[in-house]
Amino acid sequence: MKKLSLKILALAATIFGSNAYAADPEDLQKLMDTNRCSKCDLFDADLEGDDLRFAWLNGASLLAANLSGTNLQGADLSYTNLRNANLTAANLKESQMMAAKLEGATLLDANLAAANL
Repeated sequence: MKKLSLKILALAATIFGSNAYAADPEDLQKLMDTNRCSKCDLFDADLEGDDLRFAWLNGASLLAANLSGTNLQGADLSYTNLRNANLTAANLKESQMMAAKLEGATLLDANLAAANL
C-alpha cells in the first residue's frame, strides 16, 4: 500500500507540478500590452522572436526564458535575472544591462553593440 501511495503522489506531482514554475500569466500579458514589466515574474517565458524594443524590464525575472531572436534593442534589463536564458541571436544593441545576472545564459550570435553591461 505504501508503494502505491508513493507512485500516486509522484504521478500527481508530475501532472500538477509541471506548470508550477512558469511565467506569471498576468505579468506576461502586462508586458505584451504595455512593453513595461518592471520586477515581473517571467520565469521560463517563451518570448522567442518577439519585438520588445525599448521594453522596461528592470528587475524582472527572466530566469530560463527563451529570448532567442528577440529584439531587445534599447531595452532596460538592469538588475534583471537572465540566468540560463536563451539569448541566441537576440538583438541587445544599446540595451541597459547593468547588474543583470547572466550566469549560464546563451549569448551565441547576440548583438551586444553599445550595450551597457
